[in-house]
Amino acid sequence: MTILETAKHKITGEPRLKREGDRMILTAADRLPSSGHEELTVLRIVSVVGAAAVLVAYYRPETALPPETNVLLDQANTMIVGLANAFEKLGEVVERQTLDVPLESLRGWMLASALLGAGFVFRHSGLLDLYTWLTNREHITLTINTEHLSVRRGTFGFAKRIRRDSITDVLILANHRTGHDVMVQHKGGLTRLASIYGDLTRPTLLRMRLKEALADAGNWCAPRARQAGSGSFGLKQLRADSQRSARLQPAKQLGALVKAMLTDIWDMKLAEAHSARKTLDAQIRESESRLTRCWIGSLMRPALR
Repeated sequence: MTILETAKHKITGEPRLKREGDRMILTAADRLPSSGHEELTVLRIVSVVGAAAVLVAYYRPETALPPETNVLLDQANTMIVGLANAFEKLGEVVERQTLDVPLESLRGWMLASALLGAGFVFRHSGLLDLYTWLTNREHITLTINTEHLSVRRGTFGFAKRIRRDSITDVLILANHRTGHDVMVQHKGGLTRLASIYGDLTRPTLLRMRLKEALADAGNWCAPRARQAGSGSFGLKQLRADSQRSARLQPAKQLGALVKAMLTDIWDMKLAEAHSARKTLDAQIRESESRLTRCWIGSLMRPALR
């Protein structure tokens, strides 16, 4: 793998499968399904509170209260009176129905609107998504050998081991409003491998890579285990291996892998079709609503005249 491919894998975090001796190692990095919600809430609070602070700073009363007044009451009075003055100035402009007013009357409102607009641009320009993608990603490393599947999160996390012969399936379950979990079903229950933000594309890719690793590790490690147990290959063993290779019978795991890939592709296409149908139904309902409003307006217009 070249330096550019390694850098691309580090940036995108797509699942990558590689072999080290008799082990298969699968690495990936993805955003968590809950990433962005806490940051979005903080951004909204900062924007609203900042806009209110600007209004209070520009429209607060000029007269100070007596020194013996409680500090908390003084601050509360300043905020309430400042917001009241701000809305009063805005009401005067609305009553005049013109923008030909002194700039001092709207300067506070312009700065507050600029602050709210900056928060809106930061939210919808992709900068917030970039920040959460850089700061809220989960790195996983899956190691598959002849006996175990090891799951390790992060660089210094402890690995959790699952026996390969107890694994029955790899599942994708919904998690949060904008994500999915890739789970391993085994005799001991369910074990989470990764939580991924977004649609089913990345979870399906990780699932396919894991199934490929499980099948490939079994096919690769079995002859190595037999070789280690026998000590050396004789002439009869080489001849038997040659005859076995000449038949080239496809492994059952390969058929299961192809079937799983076709099933995943079908599920993705079906989900896209359902999503397109929902979008089309919503557009039809919106068009019907508009036509109904236009029809009612055309009936009411002569009556109003």
